[in-house]
Amino acid sequence: MNLSPRLVQTLKQKLLLTPQLRQAIELLNLNQLELNALIQDELLNNPFLVEVENENDLTQTSIAASEENSHLKPPEEYFEISQPSASYSAGSNQSMPELPAKSTESLLEFLMTQLRRMELSERELDIIAKIVGNLDERGYLTVSREDLCRLCSASDEEVERAMKYVRSLEPIGVGARDLKECLLIQLEDLGLEISLAGKIVRDHLELLANYRYDQISKLEGVSAEELTTAIAIIRSLKPHPGDLFSDEAAITIRPDVALHKTPEGWIVIGNDEVLPKIRLADEYLKSALPEIDSSADKKFLNERFKSANWLLRSIAQRNQTIKKVAEAIIRCQNEFLDGGPDKLKPLTLKDIASLTGLHESTISRATHGKYIETPYGTFELKYFFTKKIQAANGEISAEVVKDKIKTMIQLESSDKPLSDQEISKVLQNEGIRIARRTIAKYREELNIPGVHTRKRAKSF
Repeated sequence: MNLSPRLVQTLKQKLLLTPQLRQAIELLNLNQLELNALIQDELLNNPFLVEVENENDLTQTSIAASEENSHLKPPEEYFEISQPSASYSAGSNQSMPELPAKSTESLLEFLMTQLRRMELSERELDIIAKIVGNLDERGYLTVSREDLCRLCSASDEEVERAMKYVRSLEPIGVGARDLKECLLIQLEDLGLEISLAGKIVRDHLELLANYRYDQISKLEGVSAEELTTAIAIIRSLKPHPGDLFSDEAAITIRPDVALHKTPEGWIVIGNDEVLPKIRLADEYLKSALPEIDSSADKKFLNERFKSANWLLRSIAQRNQTIKKVAEAIIRCQNEFLDGGPDKLKPLTLKDIASLTGLHESTISRATHGKYIETPYGTFELKYFFTKKIQAANGEISAEVVKDKIKTMIQLESSDKPLSDQEISKVLQNEGIRIARRTIAKYREELNIPGVHTRKRAKSF
């Protein structure tokens, strides 16, 4: 055997990440805040990029600049790079509202600010302030009417009058003693207290929590369509009005894409309000390029121009990828559009990769920290990827099971909260095979404390 060193040539395929490809991958991984910060930094340091105030300026400025610079050499003759589209905006012209974020004010501060604007006597304000001070983080009242009378040294009539003031405050639903009362207060505010939605909340909340839609339909003598409409109204209400308030800094979440209904069906549109609109500064080309003398200056401008071009291209590519992935997800979860989260199906990254032709790692980057606005609320795109759980009539999504767990706990008896084992038994009776430890895991993911903690909180 010859063990002497020798030179051997081999042919090998290897994927090399160019700086441009690396930047495109990094941009796809960024969320809105991170990408916004990167764009702002590039605007400060790159003379070839400018921010445009509105869409008309974006188009008109680019056209005017092109006509004005028609006598100049095209940029690619100065720099060895092809020109991308001259501008970028985040998507369509459809405007989408910002979602309500957690307020920097506490719930107590927010309520007291409203009370100070009312014409109240000192006595009334004192009683109301004591009531508001006994609301928990959900916005629910944690003490009985008798305890309030003692605490405020007030009559039952005075406390009742003060409670009416509290329940007139935003967010509607504060001051309720439990979920049923909270939902009824909101329905009354909408003028729907005697509607089918109101009857379901008053009389059939437990059946609703256990997805016994057929029983509700039979008891109320309504069609499936009427029931679906009523349930959609109930789902639009806030079970915990205080959830929008926190002492922490506000976090604004705006959807990257949204579902828009057309006569042909649902389509995915981009949100053009998420990121600043930027374009190439053609006017800078006119003023700067003819003055280039030194090779150092030319090198610097060459690098800046390339950076501006690739940033515009990478952002456009990022948005196309997010939209493409969102469209594939909605195609797989089309039943979600009719029935909401209850109709989610098991879905994996591999499923979307096979539909889009993209790598699973690209799908992961395109869904992490990216949001879609739907008729049922705004969700992170990765929310739609769920594990499958065996049920009597096939497979269901883990998210559907989590939603069932959350609803059951919201509606549980204040005297006897449900244990994980009891929740597991209820679900197994519905044909969903799930272990107690899985219930505990899902409950922790939902940030719901254990039965003993809940029992102590509810007996306060």
